[in-house]
Amino acid sequence: MVTLRNVLLSPPACGKREVKPGTMCRLACHHGYSLQGDVDTRCLSSGDWSTNVHKATCTDSERPWIQCPRDVVAETDERRGTANISWKVPTATDNSGEEVLVQVKPVYTPPQLFPIGEERIIYTATDRAGNQANCTFTVTVIGEVRSQPHHNQPSDHNHITTIYHNHISQPYSEGKKYLIPC
Repeated sequence: MVTLRNVLLSPPACGKREVKPGTMCRLACHHGYSLQGDVDTRCLSSGDWSTNVHKATCTDSERPWIQCPRDVVAETDERRGTANISWKVPTATDNSGEEVLVQVKPVYTPPQLFPIGEERIIYTATDRAGNQANCTFTVTVIGEVRSQPHHNQPSDHNHITTIYHNHISQPYSEGKKYLIPC
């Protein structure tokens, strides 16, 4: 008779009662686990197994499950260059039922102030076996572009301001909302 933790035996008689010499038993694991050891063993006439069956183990080989929130797009708070963003921190689960470590890069804790621009947030879940899974979402903060009138020119609220990004000049209209990279 073979008694192993988390190892599936077939035929079922291999784990429930003594078997006759010559009986072949197959070892396997539940979905998400990998067998460490021999797959097949035979009961010898001496009453021993043909392989070291008692050392067979099933190890977790499945990544944990984690889901990030949807991407967030927000406008800056009034008269500020930032937006206060909240999101639900992801939790992770694992096929083992054991606790999963969840880490975030960059290190943010909601609610969080974000400047105008785009920030990619990555959550990583690691189970006790070292299997990892990632999820990502993006926070985009959009600011309002306002031009300052020149002192020597009349105040014209309809003129176009040019903002330079990556050495490319792009026209922007006052009062419209744009993503302004850092």
